[in-house]
Amino acid sequence: MLKTATCIMTSSSILLLASDPSPIEHPTLPSSDPYAPKGSHLFTSAEWIYWQANETGLCYALNNPDFDIVDDTIMGSGYAAQPKFDWRSGVRLGIGYTFPHDQWESSLTWTWYTGQAADSQTSSGETPTVLPVFIHPNLYNAGAIAACLSADSNLFLHLNVIDLGLGKQVKLSKSVSIRPHVGIRSAWLNQSYNINYTQLFEKIGNIVLDEYSTNISNDFWGMGMVGGFGSQWDLKWGLSFFGDATLSLLYGFFETSIAESFITPSGNGNLVVSNENNFRAGRAIVDLQLGLRWTSPCFKERCMLVLQGGWEQHMYFSQNQIMHFTDAQSWGNFVQNQGDVDFQGLSLGASLYF
Repeated sequence: MLKTATCIMTSSSILLLASDPSPIEHPTLPSSDPYAPKGSHLFTSAEWIYWQANETGLCYALNNPDFDIVDDTIMGSGYAAQPKFDWRSGVRLGIGYTFPHDQWESSLTWTWYTGQAADSQTSSGETPTVLPVFIHPNLYNAGAIAACLSADSNLFLHLNVIDLGLGKQVKLSKSVSIRPHVGIRSAWLNQSYNINYTQLFEKIGNIVLDEYSTNISNDFWGMGMVGGFGSQWDLKWGLSFFGDATLSLLYGFFETSIAESFITPSGNGNLVVSNENNFRAGRAIVDLQLGLRWTSPCFKERCMLVLQGGWEQHMYFSQNQIMHFTDAQSWGNFVQNQGDVDFQGLSLGASLYF
């Protein structure tokens, strides 16, 4: 009797569950756009960036005050000279759209920046103590040029980056949210490096050249995938900490060239070398950002204003592909891949969500 009742109750429960039309709810992470008010979709952004660039592998001379042009077996002590980059301004502009479907956020961002580096070195007296670096080693019979009275260098850098991205804000808790994002990136990094040496002496102490000039071009363009994670940590009064880390891998193309020429004391000029080296290569870029953000409704809560400021670090790996000739016997031997380019500095910006 007890077994029969149990079977009847079990069968009734199964029938009730089968007849219940309500779906089974699965736990999901809440998601929301933390900025845009309800019903808004478009947004724009503008940022002022104040960066300093740095690059390795740019040494153009050695300044050794103890160097003796006659007794050139002793170089003496000194230091390597390379151009120093200034702090310069740039801009980053963006426009985007938040889709009604699950609040996916698409954006198009353009970053523009130019940098300049310069340096000069002068011998302490009438004796040449500046040792040139970017002089072809076969010049004047296998490297007879020993030192010069002065040298100067100027480097100009131009960066353009366009990002087309898609992301989604996901709230992990009441105060913490993350934003995974992916997209496509196109980047241009063009460099022009000009070096001049004056009053060049040979090893026995005689002036053989009035001037020697080296003009270098190092241009890169690439396109590829970009992705990363952003995070926001809400505080009070609309304030929050934010951070972002991004990695991009670009398939790119390098166009590099070098031209070296000189002027003799009699005023005659001659071209020593003029070569190009164009090739394709993949390159990686890492972007890091950390800062403080403030969010507030405006225009009778029809829009949302976001102000933010922070520190940024951007690393462009293996961008220094300058040709550097190294062998006085085999004139065509040269080295490349001498360093990376990085940008660091401040950013201040505003975004408006309609």
